[in-house]
Amino acid sequence: MTGVPRLAEALAKVAHDINDRRELPEVLRNLAEGARQALDGVDHVGISITHRDGRVETLAATDPLAAKFDQLQNDLDEGPVSTPSAMRASWS
Repeated sequence: MTGVPRLAEALAKVAHDINDRRELPEVLRNLAEGARQALDGVDHVGISITHRDGRVETLAATDPLAAKFDQLQNDLDEGPVSTPSAMRASWS
């Protein structure tokens, strides 16, 4: 199974987790892992939020390297993790 069907399967599992009232960290870890498995060429996945003060927090990652990538992007203010900060600043 490739691409969209695998991603749909991963999202269905997350929906099941939510219905089972699993804790948010577990749901997010499952979502990250499902995305990693479903998306061709993707080895590491992190799910991050940007706080109002600009701090980026990784809530889930498929592995420590994904979380480290998020932190590095935040420290350098470059890459996909920094985009929400830039977008928020432009909306202000």
